Amino acid sequence: MTRNILGICVDITVVKDKTKITEDIVREYMHNYGVLNDEGLTETDLKVLKVLKESGPLEKESIISMTQMNKEEYQYVIEPFLLEKGYMLLTKSERILSKKGEEVIAKVI
Repeated sequence: MTRNILGICVDITVVKDKTKITEDIVREYMHNYGVLNDEGLTETDLKVLKVLKESGPLEKESIISMTQMNKEEYQYVIEPFLLEKGYMLLTKSERILSKKGEEVIAKVI
């Protein structure tokens, strides 16, 4: 799974026989694919953040087990996204919820 938002929006634009990607098309994509905010946070991402909030610092394997997530999806898609956006931080061996992660949980719930 990749976060190819632009590609999917282009596809929606073509299907709708439009000439440009509009805000409405992007919002349609966000709604259809479970995107919760303008940074691309999804329900799956939020699930990881909630686990970190409820359980505190965790190793990667524990997060994967607790969320029943595919290891590759977590390792190559979810975790890099959460780290890049600042929702989650790494310690020497564990992942922790950042202040930004706490804030987004409060906004979305």
